[in-house]
Amino acid sequence: MKHFQRYGALLEKIASAVRDAVGATGVNIHSNYGADAEQAVFHTHFHIIPRAKGDGLKSWLAKEYSKEELKNTAENIRS
Repeated sequence: MKHFQRYGALLEKIASAVRDAVGATGVNIHSNYGADAEQAVFHTHFHIIPRAKGDGLKSWLAKEYSKEELKNTAENIRS
């Protein structure tokens, strides 16, 4: 995962260029990391997906978490 930080500025530049080139109003930048995240190509890579209001594309489904679950998860990450 060390590669992600390295690519931040470059991703922003490329995503902005893609957005502007196709007339989109937003962009999703996505990377699958690990087989259980549906990574099929096992090298670091990113998907740049141009978006527009009402385009019908749905991001992954979000789950609602209780404050206690969020607190526990944050503690696990910190440790």
